[in-house]
Amino acid sequence: MSIKESNYWALHDDFVLMGNTRIVGSKLIALNRLIERKGTLLNMNNEQVKGIEIKKDCFVAIKIKHFKENSFFPCKIQKMYLQKI
Repeated sequence: MSIKESNYWALHDDFVLMGNTRIVGSKLIALNRLIERKGTLLNMNNEQVKGIEIKKDCFVAIKIKHFKENSFFPCKIQKMYLQKI
């Protein structure tokens, strides 16, 4: 999957540096949909997580726990940056 350079750096800032949160609101919803539809199934500590490859052998994944049925927000988000070794 090919990601625009500006989107790569936004994902990098949010997931790797855990600093600037540039992916919020509708962008977060779109990222979740992208991961659900086109993500790769990854095995992590006996758990399977879907993620997208942002560059060769580097993936980002999110786990979302919704608190309200039929609504994306409010939710608890766990961000993961995974790299093949």
